[in-house]
Amino acid sequence: MSETPLGWLAVTVKDVADLRSGFGFPVSLQGRAEGDLGFFKVGDISQNWQKRKTYLSEAEHYISREEAEDLRATPFPAGSVVFAKIGAAVALNRRAILQNASLVDNNVMGLVPHNCTTPEFLFHFMCQVDLGAKTRGGNVPSLRKGDVEEIPFPLPPLAEQKRIVAKIEELFSE
Repeated sequence: MSETPLGWLAVTVKDVADLRSGFGFPVSLQGRAEGDLGFFKVGDISQNWQKRKTYLSEAEHYISREEAEDLRATPFPAGSVVFAKIGAAVALNRRAILQNASLVDNNVMGLVPHNCTTPEFLFHFMCQVDLGAKTRGGNVPSLRKGDVEEIPFPLPPLAEQKRIVAKIEELFSE
């Protein structure tokens, strides 16, 4: 880590958040409109983005906590920034912040922010990163953990992050 003249730190994404992958989502558990945990898929992130929403709160699929345990699926905490990690959806560069503790399927990655960054600042930063350009080739483009973790991240103090987010949100509201 090095400090910039503004007092910001020059770090990488892995210094400010833990990167986690989603879980396999059996077809037999899909389609429930109620349950303890939302189970989000890439399509949910896309629909949320198209509605110009930052927070992902309404899932197409829900499961119980017991079913999540059976799947060995640990919920991502509220505030995690999620995005597609495989397929053409990666190039669309759509992101969302989980409003509640939730599960995501195995075509999704999520960044769980550390205390040094706010979910909103991490979200807006990641919206500026072209993940499509970081994919690995082949018939189905995909991201690897290291592709995301090594992205340079300019880390301002928390008060400055909040000021920046407020300004971005003010500009978007206009």
